[in-house]
Amino acid sequence: MRTRPLALPLATLLLLGSPLLAACSGDDDKKDTENDAAGIGAEPGEPGVPGPEKPRNNAPSCPFDQKALNDELGTKFHLAKKSCVFTTKKGARISITLDAAADNETYEEARGAIKDTADEYTALEVPGQAYAAWTEDELNISIGYLDNAGEYRFQVSALVPGDVGSDSVEDFAERLLTLVVATRKEGQPAEP
Repeated sequence: MRTRPLALPLATLLLLGSPLLAACSGDDDKKDTENDAAGIGAEPGEPGVPGPEKPRNNAPSCPFDQKALNDELGTKFHLAKKSCVFTTKKGARISITLDAAADNETYEEARGAIKDTADEYTALEVPGQAYAAWTEDELNISIGYLDNAGEYRFQVSALVPGDVGSDSVEDFAERLLTLVVATRKEGQPAEP
């Protein structure tokens, strides 16, 4: 599995501070763990990819329930029984397809196919691997995410980011991925 790209947005670089200033500060004995990692799923002092230390061989369960989704988005989604499909009475739908992280080929296949056919596409800078793709009207959004706990493919329809308080598709996607990592159900299948 690939890790996040080396390029960081300018704002992130400014937040992390200049390494030249740190080298001249005289605090060489102290280790700064406060800013070792940034983004979803990263705790202070923990670099890299959310989830277990090694990629899992089993598919994860649905990462959150309808209460967590509704609390995050301010919506009234209902979770269909025995699935990971959330719907509203107005027709909005978020369905999540789940797959194992270990030896994962479906993530790259899905990413490539979506990148070739989507009106808009962007790679998201988060720990793990992630992308978002959407139609020009933003009514159909595909989000892919892969970390060591599993692969998550979101299909969002009849819901634009502005309806849930997001400024852009990227912001909406990052909110969903943050929710995945923050509320992922305990008791994921153990390694065989």
